[in-house]
Amino acid sequence: METLLERIRRLEAAGGTGGRTAEEAAWQFSGLCEGLAALDLRMATSGHRPDSSPLWADALGALIAGWRTAPRP
Repeated sequence: METLLERIRRLEAAGGTGGRTAEEAAWQFSGLCEGLAALDLRMATSGHRPDSSPLWADALGALIAGWRTAPRP
């Protein structure tokens, strides 16, 4: 988690977290990753193994882009 926090602190310093603290942004990022991983595991146990890499990249990119366009209230 420290590596993630370090990277998000750099993003925060550049104004890329929309006013969220690095800890808040890391929590959101980590939560999204856990959800995506759970979906991957569920699909794998059902016998479906699609390449989820593009979905991960899109979801994480959307989260980060959203931080920039939707500042924290």
